[in-house]
Amino acid sequence: MGKKKNSMSLLYLIGMIAVVVGCFLPIIEVKLGPLGSIKTNVIRAFQSLDTANSWWQLLMFVAAIVGAVLSLVSVKNGNLIKLVALIASIVGGLIFFVDAGFFDYFFKIVGIGFFVIIAGWVVALIGYVTKK
Repeated sequence: MGKKKNSMSLLYLIGMIAVVVGCFLPIIEVKLGPLGSIKTNVIRAFQSLDTANSWWQLLMFVAAIVGAVLSLVSVKNGNLIKLVALIASIVGGLIFFVDAGFFDYFFKIVGIGFFVIIAGWVVALIGYVTKK
C-alpha cells in the first residue's frame, strides 16, 4: 500500500516537472515558409512583464515549480498547497492559451511545449487524484 502512494506522488512530481520543461520548449511556432519559422517559449516572456499574458505565463511556471518542490519536501498542509499549485498552474496556463489564440489557430501555431504542458497537467492531476 505504501508503494502505491509513493508512485502516485511520483506521478504528480513527473507531471509538474513536465509543465516546467514544457515552458522551456517552443509553445508558439509560426512557420514562414522558405524563411524558416519563429519559435517562442514561456521563458522569453519573462524578459518584459508588461502584459497580462506575461503574468499568466509566470503564474503557470512558478506554480509548477512550487508543486514540484512540495512533492520533494514535507510541509504542513502540503497536499492542499500542492492542489492549489496545480490549479494555479492550470488556470494561468489556460488563460494564457485562450488569450494567445491557441484554440482558434490550434494546429497552425502550437509547438511541442504546448503538448508537453498539457500532458504534464493531466499526469499531475491523475497523480494527485489517485493518491488518496
